[in-house]
Amino acid sequence: MDDLGISNAVKRPVTRTLAIVDDVVSTMGYAPKKIFVEMARGEDEKKKRTTTRKEQILSLYRVVEEDTKELERQLEDMGDTANNRLQSDALFLYYMQLGKCMYSGEPIDLSLIKTDKYNIDHIYPQSIVKDDSILNNRVLVLSKINGDKSDVYPIEKSIRDKMAPFWKMLCDKGLITKEKYHRLTRSTRFTEEEKLGFINRQLVETRQSMKAVTQILQNLYPDTEIIYVKARLAADFKNIKEFGLAPKCRSINDLHHAKDAYLNVVVGNVYHERFTKKWFNVNDAYSIKTTILFNKDLIHGDKTIWDSQKDLVTVKKTYARNNIHLTRYAFCQKGGLFDQMPLKMGNGQVPLKKDLDIKKYGGYNKPAASFFAIARYLRGGKKEVSFVPVDLMVKKQFEDSIEFARTYLQSVLQGINTKKVEKVDLPFGTRVIKIKTVVSLDGFKVWINAKAANGKQISITSAESLFLPDETISYVKRIENYVEKKKTNKSIQHDSKYDGLSEYDNEEIYSLIMNKLNSNAFSKMPNNQYETLKEGLSYFRKLEFDEQISMIVSCFSLLKTGRAGGIDLKKIGGKSQSGAMFLGANMSTCPYNVVKLIDYSPAGLHRHESINLKELLL
Repeated sequence: MDDLGISNAVKRPVTRTLAIVDDVVSTMGYAPKKIFVEMARGEDEKKKRTTTRKEQILSLYRVVEEDTKELERQLEDMGDTANNRLQSDALFLYYMQLGKCMYSGEPIDLSLIKTDKYNIDHIYPQSIVKDDSILNNRVLVLSKINGDKSDVYPIEKSIRDKMAPFWKMLCDKGLITKEKYHRLTRSTRFTEEEKLGFINRQLVETRQSMKAVTQILQNLYPDTEIIYVKARLAADFKNIKEFGLAPKCRSINDLHHAKDAYLNVVVGNVYHERFTKKWFNVNDAYSIKTTILFNKDLIHGDKTIWDSQKDLVTVKKTYARNNIHLTRYAFCQKGGLFDQMPLKMGNGQVPLKKDLDIKKYGGYNKPAASFFAIARYLRGGKKEVSFVPVDLMVKKQFEDSIEFARTYLQSVLQGINTKKVEKVDLPFGTRVIKIKTVVSLDGFKVWINAKAANGKQISITSAESLFLPDETISYVKRIENYVEKKKTNKSIQHDSKYDGLSEYDNEEIYSLIMNKLNSNAFSKMPNNQYETLKEGLSYFRKLEFDEQISMIVSCFSLLKTGRAGGIDLKKIGGKSQSGAMFLGANMSTCPYNVVKLIDYSPAGLHRHESINLKELLL
């Protein structure tokens, strides 16, 4: 990795990736024929608007010579719902085109804009170029003209001759980009080089960091084919409504990472096989449009790459499965040895320098725990078993010497106990319990997160995933979209017609979360907030709509995998840090009957459970 110029920040995820691949390969017993590498969207694709669409339109209208008073009146009549409604691309294009069809110049009937009388057309055809940019490649037109135009490019000469002055005016006034104007007025066909360039941009990525990763994989598996897949391709496949795949919803669980990876393999393989040089000729009829590509069979010789009927059923069935291995990288904490701010004399847990008396010179506070160990000992003559944090400054000594480990653990335990600690034993030897190790509490899995300030508890996070039906996921996705719009523009007002959200459905979702907390899967969650939500239902009903949305988002966080810290439930009668999870370090007072450590292989394909830690008390 040093030779390839990989930065330290990237080394850990690269190492983790290689460990996962190795786990899969060693389990299967042979190297894969293909490895698909997803290329995430670049920052340029994620840029967000800094002004609202309404502000953008009205600002542009100030320099337009044509009469825009009627269009401005329509916008004002929308009131507080304008920015919300302008999220509709058709409506936004209507105002940016001054209410006229881009190919005929005819006025568009606003009342019929969502009917089949009008279409949003791609100037560069979708069969040739995957470009959904509303700024550069989409226009609102009469559906009849769009149907006649088909996938032909350039645009028909008679349309260009008629509309050129109008397009020029829109470009000069900033209502369309120079790139869109160029695409509208261009009179030449795509060259072979351009067509191949469009295809290659869908299938190939050139980022240096990903080149390094794939170079390592290629060196490890020289006979394996490395295939790049743009994240946009899998997203397009998932968004085809007739395929019926549930949307990605980050608020519910993290399983979308695995599902997206699966779709990248499915979609990436079809695109790769369809457009590989062995079979593809740029002069043949073809389409790179996802809906067309996956609604047809793809056959090479006697080999079926994609059976549009049978394979789609398999993909939908596999995508819907939730028996996914969810693992996190377990590690020993590194970094600062303690809080870097020195304390005055008499204070601190660590001396400023070796042999300097803390009472005289002061010290440092909050020594960092690198990992935990399991200690069995007598406390006041009674047997006890505890998780004990091991500070980073003694990590190497602890691992190298069991005698040092035993002495160190006794010192730590005596420091947090008033009763005498003696006969310290290490039932697991000097085996370290890393951060993010999984602990099973009567079957409810959690990750070890950090030591608590008092040394008598461990901060933990849930390792369980929440599952919901597709219709509920769709509603929660609409909540996510609404929250994102509010972040962009706080003045956006709720509109049930356009948001698909209502107070009635909000209460249904709240009740669903409440019942999930009382279900078998989550009832054993530490610091469970079922009673808080149950008693808070009457408060929830009285909240304003946006407050309800905010509370639902918070309540979902209670069930979210890996959540750290508490949730503010004050508006429904709870606390500001409700649901923060801790595990008592001592097994004698632990409320669970079975407490086990679970070690997973990197890809989660293999697991090993320890004995029940409670049995060590016997």
